[in-house]
Amino acid sequence: MLRLVGSLVIFFALSACVNLGEKVQGADVKDGDSQNSLIARLGKPTRTEIQGEFTILRYCTTDDAGVRGDALYDFVFAGDALIYQSNYINTKFGLCSSFFRPINWAEVQLSLIHI
Repeated sequence: MLRLVGSLVIFFALSACVNLGEKVQGADVKDGDSQNSLIARLGKPTRTEIQGEFTILRYCTTDDAGVRGDALYDFVFAGDALIYQSNYINTKFGLCSSFFRPINWAEVQLSLIHI
């Protein structure tokens, strides 16, 4: 009986977890979204950076089994409007938050042209 209860607790704890990729897809993140709207849907970012007139919300998560590696997401805002987003995977060993890449500002500028 104790084993069954323990198994059920673990099952429900794991099933309640949603990985960051699923959250991002389910949140329907799109250009023009506000910072507060994004945070309300995805939670507190791993890191927030301000570079000139831009604010970058950075999210990082390691998958539950540690098999696929770290998923990293960058959301760049001009004022309070989302203008650029990127995501990538890290498979190196280390702290998830130590693998954020520099923002590709050329891509950000191109995304501004298309808005």
